[in-house]
Amino acid sequence: MPAGTPTGLLGKNGSGKSTLLRLIAGEEAPDRGAIEAPGPVGLLHQDLPFPPATTVRCVLDDALAHARRLEGDLARAAAALAQEPGSRAAARDYDELLSRATAADVWDAPRRAEEIVAGLGLGDLPRERPLGRISGGQRERLALCHLLLTRPTTLLLDEPTNHLDDAGARFLAGLLADHPGPVLVASHDRAFLDEATRAQVDLDLAESAVGTEPGATAYTGTFTDYLLARLDARERWERRHRDELRSSRACGRSRRSPTRSGTRAAGRAPRRAAPRRSTPTATPPSSRGACATPSGAWRPSSASRSGSRPRSCTSPASPLSRRGRAGACCSRRAASPSPGASRRSRSPSRRGRSCW
Repeated sequence: MPAGTPTGLLGKNGSGKSTLLRLIAGEEAPDRGAIEAPGPVGLLHQDLPFPPATTVRCVLDDALAHARRLEGDLARAAAALAQEPGSRAAARDYDELLSRATAADVWDAPRRAEEIVAGLGLGDLPRERPLGRISGGQRERLALCHLLLTRPTTLLLDEPTNHLDDAGARFLAGLLADHPGPVLVASHDRAFLDEATRAQVDLDLAESAVGTEPGATAYTGTFTDYLLARLDARERWERRHRDELRSSRACGRSRRSPTRSGTRAAGRAPRRAAPRRSTPTATPPSSRGACATPSGAWRPSSASRSGSRPRSCTSPASPLSRRGRAGACCSRRAASPSPGASRRSRSPSRRGRSCW
């Protein structure tokens, strides 16, 4: 988190935003790793660590006590340096206290206290009223006021706008923009994040920059810029997914085609073609009613099949006419009569009528 750039801490409920803030504040110890934050570190608590009988004035005085203490320490360091002008240790102490007092704005603390109290909507709250007699929203706004008055170097805010109106949220956004140290804000208020933050840290598990390990992702810009970056990243992911799916399908098709042909050529012997069955040459039938076609194949005549008047029994490819076909059939029968043929079938009139 760079100094002077308020950062939003984003993530779903239960993703660890509050736990991370407590780890940075030092209230919990990490299981592994190390956390470095410039101190002092201030964490916004949902309730004040004061008993119910404590008044509002006492809470504000406690917040200003840090600035008053720094102012006293700086005055004593200046006196020590005046007594020993050549002392390096005194000069080093004075420089360190001066930088801390400048960061805490100790010389303008009273005026800033009144401005913060009024900006957060607590200007009309009586200073002598105890904490037990104010509402929960007023206590949370007073806790935020206490944290801002202490002016820590690192600000950690967990849902700071829960009980703020629009004017209070705008006032808080202006204070965070002017804070010189690191600021980390965990909030679900998108309008506030868009106005108050200039960088975002997303706790949603995703690929890191180097693609080695899932973790948090950092974005620059407002919350709107973060949303646009997420949309662009999703479009790139969908485009890459479509390209990978298309290439995998193409590789699968190219892998299947040569594999089948190669297996058939190398692994399996070629399938032998089935031998053609030769059409057996029919022997001349011995019974009446069978005739031969011009190609030499014998088949039963229509007279033997149905008992009716026989039709032509020649092949359709024969160039013979109807009468010629009948004559060829009858002449073949006459040339080779069957052993059991009757006289009536051998007579010309009967032969011609049966073949016709």
